[in-house]
Amino acid sequence: MKKLVGAIGFILILFCSACTSTKDVNVSKSSNPNWLDGSWIGKGYQLDALNNSTWAIELEMDAKSGKYTVAYPSLECSGKWDLFEANDHRAVFKEIIEVGTNRCFNGGKLVITKVDKNHLSYTFFYPDDNVMGAYSTLVRMEEAQHFGIQHL
Repeated sequence: MKKLVGAIGFILILFCSACTSTKDVNVSKSSNPNWLDGSWIGKGYQLDALNNSTWAIELEMDAKSGKYTVAYPSLECSGKWDLFEANDHRAVFKEIIEVGTNRCFNGGKLVITKVDKNHLSYTFFYPDDNVMGAYSTLVRMEEAQHFGIQHL
């Protein structure tokens, strides 16, 4: 029972951390979410899938250059993220799928929250209705390799 309450609480926290809109939000020139920098991997969990769908996530993040790329190898799609809002522990992106547009949603909102220096929470919201569709915990690649994980 405690695990169920904890899981529901975690999902509510993720949902509420992403309630702000990305419309008319600009990232200031001084915003440099360098805590995002590096290579990250994780397993995505689809909330509305009938078959408990999961998929691999690979991110390359470079705050200084503003280049944020994403790949979903098991779904055979990839693209980039445009940063809308950032601070010391949270960043909001719009996802632009460039390869495999028929296999992944394009234009979704991603809320990335810093858990610690080696872990990020990932929350995906559908583009038109702002409904949460997926989540993950991402691990910094160096940390994952430390435990023998090369990819998911």
